[in-house]
Amino acid sequence: MNSIVNIPSCNKVSPVNTIIKTRRNRIISLVLSRSSICQEWGFSISGGWLEGQWIGVRQVLRGSPADLAGLEEGDSLVKIEDDLVIFLEPRQVEELLDTTETELQVTVERGHIEPLCVCEETPSINMGTKGGQLNKEMVTIVINKEKGVWARK
Repeated sequence: MNSIVNIPSCNKVSPVNTIIKTRRNRIISLVLSRSSICQEWGFSISGGWLEGQWIGVRQVLRGSPADLAGLEEGDSLVKIEDDLVIFLEPRQVEELLDTTETELQVTVERGHIEPLCVCEETPSINMGTKGGQLNKEMVTIVINKEKGVWARK
């Protein structure tokens, strides 16, 4: 399943912003283990696609499975098991967490995440007089669960 989002072309576009970082960010895979499904994973999340934020780890309870596995406050969730979660809402992520038995594989990005597109100035929209077409360059962002995230002009 592909999701396609058109955004104005900007000075900086990083097609795989959350997967590859050249700064201090790191992609980390963690395995959380709990003794039974009655035990909580021990972390809370915030943010979400509709809020314009990545899903972030808000709090980690000391001594919890999340804490023992190395999950930290401020980590951004990328995947839970095989599911890409960067464009989900917290409720959807919590549903994924609730369906997992006693072992959970989580992929996070640790460090500050820049926006996918940083516009230095707001481009003006020039509506042509013929046909009402936009005379503005656009970038298409394609999101595919199996193939990743990329941009094309």
